[in-house]
Amino acid sequence: MEIEWIPSAFFDEKKRANKMIIIHHTGSTNGKINSFNGTIRWFKPEPPRTDKKVSAQYIIARDKRPIVQMVKDEHRAYHAGESQWKINAKLVKWLNNWSIGIELQGDGNLFEYTDYQYEAVIWLCREKMKQFNIPLELIQGHEHVSPGRKVDPGALFDWKRVRQEL
Repeated sequence: MEIEWIPSAFFDEKKRANKMIIIHHTGSTNGKINSFNGTIRWFKPEPPRTDKKVSAQYIIARDKRPIVQMVKDEHRAYHAGESQWKINAKLVKWLNNWSIGIELQGDGNLFEYTDYQYEAVIWLCREKMKQFNIPLELIQGHEHVSPGRKVDPGALFDWKRVRQEL
């Protein structure tokens, strides 16, 4: 898989630990999937916005094209917000400090993800699991770490497929 670098305007260089991966979706508007390029613009607006500073380390399109990396793995992206999960038996809050964010173009509550997206997210998760020694149980959805607040990657995301292949 190929990764293309397009830097986000929204991150900080605070030292952090990559202990988990959080999977997101880009969502939809009026029943139409938000565009891949629109997500890139949202994470890298020009001129930079001061409201709703959001970003993720990676974005995976629905069609076969390079994965886009927008924040370095060692930098903190703004993807998880108010969130929590047990890491090494300790409840950790505000998971931006502890996680890598992967955005999938789409809305997993309305549309199925593509085979390419599954191939790409599985490949990327494998790479990050090896690089940072992340266990399978610490690959979660935004809906898991922010229940009641977030619904992504959504009901149509095939967790069984992803976990089996990882």
